[in-house]
Amino acid sequence: MKQNSKAPAIARAAAILRLLGRSEAPLGVNAVARELSLVPSTCLYVLRALADEGLVAFDPATKRYSLDAGVLTLAR
Repeated sequence: MKQNSKAPAIARAAAILRLLGRSEAPLGVNAVARELSLVPSTCLYVLRALADEGLVAFDPATKRYSLDAGVLTLAR
């Protein structure tokens, strides 16, 4: 994740999307936070916002996150 970003929330969201994109399996909040050196509560806030936007999917059974189809609209 870029340090000293002028838009830290966007930098965090982009880092989370990149991490989920290269992960072979869905990840939990603590795994994402640990990998990106984020505070878990901050990570959860960003993940929930990304889920609300349809960019990330949340599985309530496993409490893990993965990329959702909404990222495809960004790629076009």
